[in-house]
Amino acid sequence: MIYESIELNGRVLYFNPPLVLNPYWDESGELLMVTDDTFELHVYSQTREQLADDLAAELFFLWDEYAQEPCENLTEKAQELKARLLERCRENQHAA
Repeated sequence: MIYESIELNGRVLYFNPPLVLNPYWDESGELLMVTDDTFELHVYSQTREQLADDLAAELFFLWDEYAQEPCENLTEKAQELKARLLERCRENQHAA
C-alpha cells in the first residue's frame, strides 16, 4: 500500500515522501494489519478495504490531535510525533 495522499470526508492529507505500508496477516490469519513506527500506527481489519478506511481515520485522528495541537498541550513524546507529522504531511481541503 503506497499513499501519496489519503482522503476522508472531503479532506486530503498529502505525504512527502509517500507513505509505504506492507499489510500482513496476524498469527490467527483473521486480521490484516499495517504498522508504521514513524507515525506510531497499528491498524487492523478483516478486509483490505476496511483496513484502508480505518487507516485514513487513524491518520486524520493523529493529524487533528497531534499536528494541529499547540506544543504546550503535548507531552515530549507527543511533540516528537507532531514534528514527524508536520515534516511528512500537509492537508488541503476540497473546495465545496
